Amino acid sequence: MKIHLITLIIASFFALGCAGTDPVPINYGTDNCAFCQMLITDHRFGSELITPKGKVFKFDSIECLVQYSQMPDKYDAKESAVYVTSMLQPDVLIDAKSAMFVISDEISSPMGANLAAFTTHEKAKSTVKDEKAVHYSWDKLLKEFK
Repeated sequence: MKIHLITLIIASFFALGCAGTDPVPINYGTDNCAFCQMLITDHRFGSELITPKGKVFKFDSIECLVQYSQMPDKYDAKESAVYVTSMLQPDVLIDAKSAMFVISDEISSPMGANLAAFTTHEKAKSTVKDEKAVHYSWDKLLKEFK
């Protein structure tokens, strides 16, 4: 009986200690961007970062998420969860680490970087016809976006 109780207590501590990494819905028109402090209003560009401890930071644009993630000690490539909204599916947060990003004059994002996310490279290419568009993975975007 004592062994079962001790096992239950230990399991409870582990469950409490594990931070959630599922995306948290963005409250458009209410939440503010953690980077620029602007009100998050455009349903095509909302994004978020969840720290290893489960703290959620929401952003009005992918460019704010990227700039925040580039700051020292804000993003852990292995432990942080990052989500972006696919331009084609407003309000649906997808894993940024598997998304395709495009910078193009055809895109008008909240902070003016002309940056949007798509679920696949094929969807990005079929949506953005701009021959000068630049395509990025999450890792490449973090390294090259200024």
